[in-house]
Amino acid sequence: MSEKEEKDVREVRSQPDAQFVSAIDYVDAEIDLVDCISDLSVEGLVALTVLQVTHNPEAVKVNVTKASRLVVMEFDVDKDDIRYVIGRGGHTIDAIRSIARSVLGESEVEYLISVLEDGKPVVRTGGRRRSNRRRPPRGR
Repeated sequence: MSEKEEKDVREVRSQPDAQFVSAIDYVDAEIDLVDCISDLSVEGLVALTVLQVTHNPEAVKVNVTKASRLVVMEFDVDKDDIRYVIGRGGHTIDAIRSIARSVLGESEVEYLISVLEDGKPVVRTGGRRRSNRRRPPRGR
């Protein structure tokens, strides 16, 4: 992330009205505003996707903070569900971010989607590292 992006994120996170709400209530409110699920906003779509991945959706809380060209979505999930939202090697959260990018298309708004554990963003790498090197042939 560039210095400008980091500054924008700090600015958005420092807004006083930031508070977590139940993700189920957030999605229900979004669905009440639209006629069909295909009309959901990007925030509603991402929240719905995170809810579908977790095993305990009642514990998922979301904080959506908006600035001029940046929307920060922070999900506070149950400790047991973090592994489902992040996925092996971060593949699941990357797919959720990819969905948001594809829905936005050429929009100038940037979305920062993060998962929190104890109020801090989770940074996990995992999975098995695969080497591009060829292994030497086994002895004959």
